[in-house]
Amino acid sequence: MIYTFSLFKELFRYANWIIFSARENMTSFQKEKKRFFDKLGYQLDIDNPKSLNQKIVWKKLFDRNPLLTITSDKYKVREYVRLILGDKTANEILVPLLYVGNDPTKIPFQRLPEEYVIKTNHASKTNILIDRKHPAEIKLLTKQLHHWLTKPYGLFAYEWAYQKIKRLVIIET
Repeated sequence: MIYTFSLFKELFRYANWIIFSARENMTSFQKEKKRFFDKLGYQLDIDNPKSLNQKIVWKKLFDRNPLLTITSDKYKVREYVRLILGDKTANEILVPLLYVGNDPTKIPFQRLPEEYVIKTNHASKTNILIDRKHPAEIKLLTKQLHHWLTKPYGLFAYEWAYQKIKRLVIIET
């Protein structure tokens, strides 16, 4: 039953992405052009991007390099760094992991150090710093993490690379 519900959620999310993308493509990305103008104060030229901001939007809309999904995933990118740089260099630059999982109720809070960072691997602005001044409030953290794990990051901002990321909670030193 849980597997069926999970599969249904993934299919629904993918269908939403297809419908949204098709509609925006048919309207020549009017929503994205309006968002761009509202934020930056000048027109978005998708056909001939000149500014860095225009080129970033073009890349977001049209670049489908599968490496973007790997490098957008805060967990999978660690494997990629190891593959490219080797274990020795990767161990020197990667922040040590304390926990990875998809169920916030299974986080071993009692075994974590006094200071750490909690984040999701599939989105931005989903970080919580835990330290002496801001200790973990487990009930609130669990609720917040559940919410973040159900949120389809990037869906309506044309950030397609985030759509295929298996959502996880990561805790680092």
